[in-house]
Amino acid sequence: MAILLSLALDLTFLIPAVAAEDTFTLTVMGEGTVVVPADTVFVTVSAVSTDENVSFASAKNAEDLNRTIEALVDAGLDRDGILPGRGRSVQTIRTYARTYNDTTSEVVAQEVTNRITEQVTIRLSTEDEGDLKRCLETAEAENASVEISGYGLSDAGPAMVQARRKAVENARYNAEELASAAGLKLGKIVDIFEPSPPRVRCRYTDRDSFGPWMMNAFEWPSPHMYHSTNRATRTEESGMVEVISRVVVTYEVSP
Repeated sequence: MAILLSLALDLTFLIPAVAAEDTFTLTVMGEGTVVVPADTVFVTVSAVSTDENVSFASAKNAEDLNRTIEALVDAGLDRDGILPGRGRSVQTIRTYARTYNDTTSEVVAQEVTNRITEQVTIRLSTEDEGDLKRCLETAEAENASVEISGYGLSDAGPAMVQARRKAVENARYNAEELASAAGLKLGKIVDIFEPSPPRVRCRYTDRDSFGPWMMNAFEWPSPHMYHSTNRATRTEESGMVEVISRVVVTYEVSP
């Protein structure tokens, strides 16, 4: 009896093992995209000076930018909308002259100057277009450079849910097409993997081809914000953001 019971137990564990060996799988990728209106707009205000003395130009920029910020606050801007920290860049501009004589030429540096830019970014809600218009007009009145530097979502959760659903549906479609092409029957899902959380970015039409592409590594209070778009290059689709989800799904398949 002990021998028979032992053989029965061995057979019980053997059957699933054989079944597992006969199970085939198909792994596909699915992508889902949802386009929604942005609820946040970012405006970059810059002060620019050109001078041989970097320290002097930087001090002037700081003074001009502070004056512009105070003017914006007086115009109704909430100080909480001013993001912490300031950007600063220095570009050195050199000009040269080439002199010639009968046999040689000589390059002489004539002038060296520096172009210094200091900027601050402001977060506004897209619900009130008056705030955006007032911000742009006030900054320009203070002779500051101003542009819309990006759009975003303060809460991307609902759009992410929709994008994920579309990604899974797309994976199912891709799997059915491949399985059919291979003469196989698609079965149930056995594994699903999301390589990274859904991405949020501005529509392609919002991109300035000469501007920097801002990835989703922002540490600002509202991180779901992407790429800059110059005020003069905005299109009818400006203010729209797309949420993109990618998933890897494994299905059972059978002959």
